[in-house]
Amino acid sequence: MRPVRMRGETRAALLGLALFTGVAGGGQSVQPGMALRVSDDGRFLVKRNGGAVVFLLGDTVWPLAHRLTREEMIHYLEVRRNMGFNLVFFSGVAEFGGLGPNAHGHQPFHLSTRPKTGSGKLPVVCTYPEGEVLFDFTKPRITPGADPGDPEQYDYWDHLEFFVAAAGARGIYAALNPVMATCYLRDGHVDESNAEEIGLFFGRRFGKYGNVIWVLGGDIPPDLAPGSLTIHRRMARGLALGAVGKEDYSTVLISFHPEGRMSSATRLHDEPWLAFNMQQSGHGDDAAYESFRADYERTPPKPVLDGEAWYEALPMRIRLGNRPATAFDVRKRAYWAVFSGAFGHIYGENSVMQLWAPGIAPYENIETIHWRQALERERAMEELRTLSQMDKAASSFVSAVSFEMRTPLTSILGFSEMLVSRRLEPEKEREYVEIIAREAQNLSRLIEDLLDISRLESGKLQLQKEVVGLQRLLDVSLPALETPGGPVKISASIPGDLPPVMVDAQRMKRVFDSLFAYI
Repeated sequence: MRPVRMRGETRAALLGLALFTGVAGGGQSVQPGMALRVSDDGRFLVKRNGGAVVFLLGDTVWPLAHRLTREEMIHYLEVRRNMGFNLVFFSGVAEFGGLGPNAHGHQPFHLSTRPKTGSGKLPVVCTYPEGEVLFDFTKPRITPGADPGDPEQYDYWDHLEFFVAAAGARGIYAALNPVMATCYLRDGHVDESNAEEIGLFFGRRFGKYGNVIWVLGGDIPPDLAPGSLTIHRRMARGLALGAVGKEDYSTVLISFHPEGRMSSATRLHDEPWLAFNMQQSGHGDDAAYESFRADYERTPPKPVLDGEAWYEALPMRIRLGNRPATAFDVRKRAYWAVFSGAFGHIYGENSVMQLWAPGIAPYENIETIHWRQALERERAMEELRTLSQMDKAASSFVSAVSFEMRTPLTSILGFSEMLVSRRLEPEKEREYVEIIAREAQNLSRLIEDLLDISRLESGKLQLQKEVVGLQRLLDVSLPALETPGGPVKISASIPGDLPPVMVDAQRMKRVFDSLFAYI
């Protein structure tokens, strides 16, 4: 690999950014517990350990692997994390000149000896630094060491791994598209003979990071040409083998990014490697909610996500002269997707998605601004982030309510069974009936509180305060916690000289119920 000249300040910045030199990922560690799986009902992605639902709000930066320096990667991640994003969608080998050199002067692959064999006109975003000569995607340029201050050590893949690890250290998922298929499958770089080997390399290198989600394809129909489905299957197999050592797709999340106004479900829904469906709803104002509802209703159920909606500031249909997408347009399409069943949303902004800066030809000659300035345009997603936070709060609330209802229901069922199945002394019967009546009343009050949730949220819920002794509060709570006919009796003794307190007795009972449930 040829040496790269760097100015003194650039070299110093690189050395300062490295947490540990010579360590893959820059010594950064992905936050624990980030690994995801598909929920049991096939609707969401959840934490692999614990099962908590994760709402993914992503941003799109296709060419970050070769356009950003380490300092710029950190800046980008910090800004997006502070804005509430928890996913970044990008290509390992992107369009817009992804074959290199990257920001540090390195290319991803060695050159091939065979000529270009692909047919048909390639998109304008597909450019080649070495003309019509192919690169060998089975021969990545890898050098010993990973010191970012030493260009002889720090290669293209060290740089990409640094970003994946830096994202995970900030709690951000990496939706990694290994190679942009619209360029490299169309032109013959990726075919049936090498797809599995390419997947194997990516799986081994990046599959160890719990924040990685794989996205095959890239702006192409799944069945672009004869053999395309075989290519996708073999690359998916390679990813699994590289990541976990076997073809086990239960622990490797893989999706597929299709062509515009298309869904992966059209041809891939039943593929065992496809964990969730992805749509590209397209850069227009179509009623996309119909397609999301259709994917949501497919069987067997699989989660669905809009991987590319209308990018903010990009003209409709990507045609000069058409009006660009506003914050309202972007927000509307996000709502259409999420309210139709999508488990998250991926945002995009025209200048950020191509990481435009002076000296770079803008995509389709569309007006752009510096990507650092354009980062602020994500304000369109504020409401969606608020919605996802409300959804998490609602889930926590339901869990709390379920816990609150468990005690009275258990008492009612237990004492009712005793009354039905046994002959009891009249005194015991009366005692059990009173407990049942009391717990039914508690349950009724809990339901009333649920119906009155709007008052609770607005702070207008009135407490029914009264002067009551602590012994009385405990005497009301403890009998309901005893197992009918069980060997354990619960009692409490309160010093007689303690003064009474002014509280909402019913709500204090719930506090005691919650505490005593752990006895």
